[in-house]
Amino acid sequence: MKKAIRQSLKIMVFCLSILLLSSSTALAEDNIFKVGYLAAGKVTTAASGSEAKFDLGGSVAFWFERALEINEDFELGYGVALQLSGEFEEDDDYYSFHEKESICFPFFLLLNYYPLTIEGLPYLTGHFGYNLMLYDDGDNNANLHGLYYALGAGIRLPGYPNVRAEVLYTANSGSGTVVDVWDDTSEKVKVSLSRICLNVGFGF
Repeated sequence: MKKAIRQSLKIMVFCLSILLLSSSTALAEDNIFKVGYLAAGKVTTAASGSEAKFDLGGSVAFWFERALEINEDFELGYGVALQLSGEFEEDDDYYSFHEKESICFPFFLLLNYYPLTIEGLPYLTGHFGYNLMLYDDGDNNANLHGLYYALGAGIRLPGYPNVRAEVLYTANSGSGTVVDVWDDTSEKVKVSLSRICLNVGFGF
């Protein structure tokens, strides 16, 4: 996982450098702020050789993106998001009264593709990047590091091209070491989650 993260960061740095250099020749630039609803999803946690799966309740997300129009069909850019944790729906174990949470901060590259030149400008979109996850298992917390990606589609509203609606399938992962505050022991933890996000965005 660490090797994959390092490779992803190298690719992101290279692509960001290209984007910054090409921004002066871009046909147009958009700063986009989005607010989204993260629908209920699934969480998988692995620690000490065991794996557990939980349902995750709905929550909200906030996004900031910068997109450069390369030509009539493609936009390239980068962004950052805050994805709040939903409520973990626990099984009936001893720790079921403890509140778990997983807050994600993805930093990503984005690609928007406009296949049709019609009013409303429907588009396909993809994200790929680094994920910082603030994970709390109910007793202990840790900063986990992993990958993030998203795939989806959207539409820019006819008559209001700066307003867009979007649906995304998002996937976040993270791994790291959690230290028990009670007995000072540590264990490796891997967490992955996937959700559907419905966004409304405003360009400026």
